[in-house]
This record gives sequence, C-alpha cells and structure tokens, in this order.
Amino acid sequence: MNRIKELRISNGMTQAELAEQIGINSVTLARYESSDRNPKIDKLEKMSEIFGVSVEYLKGYETKRTENKMLMKRLAELRKELNLSQ
Repeated sequence: MNRIKELRISNGMTQAELAEQIGINSVTLARYESSDRNPKIDKLEKMSEIFGVSVEYLKGYETKRTENKMLMKRLAELRKELNLSQ
C-alpha cells in the first residue's frame, strides 16, 4: 500500500479531508495514492507535518517510520513553556 494512503487511513482521514488540508483536490490525491502522479515537495512537506513523519518516509526512502524533527522540536518547546516533564 502507498505510504500516503496508509497514513491517511491510519489517521482516520478521507481523501477529501487530506486533500483539503494540503490544498489539492481529491482526484489529485487519489493519483498520488495510486502512484500515477508524484507530489511536489511543498505537498510532501505539508503531509509530513500532518502525519508527523519525514518526507523521506513518505517517498519510501526510509523503511522505518521516524518522527518529524520539526514537530518534535516544537513539542519540546511547548513542554518547556508549559513546564511539563518529557
């Protein structure tokens, strides 16, 4: 299964919901999921933010699902601001 589709389904999202969040139509997203079309880098970056994974994971370059470094950095900042333990 395509990683975009796998992540979308595991996050309980419809194609229409994800497409709206990344600024495309659901037909384009369906083409991404069927590998008929490759997403541009800005769309990959947006999806990596939404799903909390790296662009490399989305593209299939990484086999292990890794956490998005930017997301984890922001989470650490918020924890520090709120005085929460790690």
